[in-house]
Amino acid sequence: MSKLTLKTEGDTHVVVTRHFVATPEAVYRAHTEPVLIQKWLLGPEGWTMPVCINEARPGGKIRYEWSDGKGGGFYLTGEFIETVPFSRLVHVERMHLPDPTPDNHVETNFAPPAR
Repeated sequence: MSKLTLKTEGDTHVVVTRHFVATPEAVYRAHTEPVLIQKWLLGPEGWTMPVCINEARPGGKIRYEWSDGKGGGFYLTGEFIETVPFSRLVHVERMHLPDPTPDNHVETNFAPPAR
């Protein structure tokens, strides 16, 4: 796995790029299959994700809940707008910390490395 690169586009867009030694299909599955998401989308040592709902289809819901194991935690909710298997995901998400943040529009593209 490579380091990620981060750049801004204007005042409202952030572009994050990361390369993995894995197929686009495998990385797509890691973003859409709850059992896989619960393995990598955690945080500091000791944090868990006891709730992971990911309905990867247009209109499908997202709900991730994190717990620090000591009574603390937060959650994220969202909805899928577009899904193109193994190629693209578009969704809206909001964090609840405890109050909800404004909606964030997230586009994730999966592609093999350029040759």
